[in-house]
Amino acid sequence: MITNKIKPFVIRALAYIPAMVFVGSIILPFTFSAHTEPRTIFAQILVEGYIFITLILLVIIFGIFRGLYLLFYGKVIKGLLISSGSGILLLFFGFWAALFYGELGIFKQDRIIYYSENYPTKKLIIQYYETGITGKPNWRTIRVDNINTAFREFEEAVFSVEKLIESQALDYPIYYENLPKSITLYDNEVFILERVWLFDGRIMYKKNSI
Repeated sequence: MITNKIKPFVIRALAYIPAMVFVGSIILPFTFSAHTEPRTIFAQILVEGYIFITLILLVIIFGIFRGLYLLFYGKVIKGLLISSGSGILLLFFGFWAALFYGELGIFKQDRIIYYSENYPTKKLIIQYYETGITGKPNWRTIRVDNINTAFREFEEAVFSVEKLIESQALDYPIYYENLPKSITLYDNEVFILERVWLFDGRIMYKKNSI
């Protein structure tokens, strides 16, 4: 008797699991700060919504097979509506998802690193990254307290790199000779040049730090 009462409850509970996973995949990226930068593929999947996109694709693909199933059992109109609608969604959403998945494993490159004079574990990082299908070059400067974490918390810093880096050149050279040996930011925090990754593969060590 007790087993017969528990079994329907368990079945109903299991039926809610897919919905809970779907809702969780929507909420998960919002649990991270806007200033969280993923530095591993696993972190990127969690932070940037790849789980949600994958679930959407699976739902669309399920819709196609569901429509074909209905067609096979003679429900032509309903089957055509579901399968064709899902197919159109897959065409457009799948193209966008393919571009989205193409960014998986691609991270902003730490090209120039300074360390804080007073707190050596605090870094000022000048990053290079590309945007758009054409790969437009971009640079940004951030401050971080823990450079090696998978979920890097950062603060954007006001520092111009236009005179140090020729972004329009084909090979994006970094003018290593022009890099200041130290930088003082708006809050009078001094950062000292530590390491530079050039685009030709060379690593320029200026000073060792923690």
